[in-house]
Amino acid sequence: MATGFKTTTTGPLFAPDRARKIIRDAAQGAVKETIDNVSEHLSEMLRSRSGGGVYKNPSEVRPEQKSSGHFRREVMASKRIGNLTAKIDDGEVVYGPWLEGVSSRNRATRFKGYRMFRRTKQWVDKKLPKIVEAHMKKAIRDLN
Repeated sequence: MATGFKTTTTGPLFAPDRARKIIRDAAQGAVKETIDNVSEHLSEMLRSRSGGGVYKNPSEVRPEQKSSGHFRREVMASKRIGNLTAKIDDGEVVYGPWLEGVSSRNRATRFKGYRMFRRTKQWVDKKLPKIVEAHMKKAIRDLN
């Protein structure tokens, strides 16, 4: 005597292409929101009086005009968002490591760097779980 059963799976969770797209969109949304928050946070730090974005090239120094800083412009221009990845850096500005505080010159001088990227990483490590959770909750709602 043989026994058997048949199961039929239906619904959005079992539509592999749709479920995959919903999850991928949620992950990409979390990456985009995170890099936007990082970009905004870095921009604020680079504008502050104690931030490192106001390093002025001698040709930019004008008493009547506040410089926005070459370094800040390079950081903001280097934001890249890819396929579930994002990157923001200093655009390989030659004095970037010195401003961050990771150059060998920092050991030889009193200036220890602004540590903008390190502090931003610590900041985003605290915010990231909430960002991901919000996007995943939306994905779960869409899957149901």
